[in-house]
Amino acid sequence: MMNDYVYTPLENPSSQIRLLTISCRRSEFRQGRLYEPLIGRLSPNYIPGTEVAPTRRLFRGFRLPPFTALSYVWGDPTPSHELFIDGRRLLITANLHAALWRLHINNISDIIVWADAICIN
Repeated sequence: MMNDYVYTPLENPSSQIRLLTISCRRSEFRQGRLYEPLIGRLSPNYIPGTEVAPTRRLFRGFRLPPFTALSYVWGDPTPSHELFIDGRRLLITANLHAALWRLHINNISDIIVWADAICIN
C-alpha cells in the first residue's frame, strides 16, 4: 500500500512558498498517450522581501526560480490522478494532471510549477 503525501510545515509561512519540480522524463510520452504517474518534489522557497535592499537580495539568494502558476479550479473537482512527491502519493484532479503533463512533455528539462492545489496545504 502506497503512503499518501503529508505536507511539511513551512518554517516561515509569511515569507515562503512551495514550488513543485517535475522531473523531465520525456521517454514516457509515447504515441500521444499520457502515461502516469507524474513524479516530483516540493521545495520551500523564500519570497524576496521588499524590506531587503535589492543588492542584498541577490547576494543572499533571495530570488525565486522561474515558474509557471496554475489554478486547478475547473472541471470535475474529484481527485482521480496520482502525483508522486518524494515517493508518496498525492491525488490531484484530472484537469490539473493534464495541464501538468502538457507542461512536462513540452519541455526538455525539469519544470517548476506553483499550483494552488498542490503547493498550498
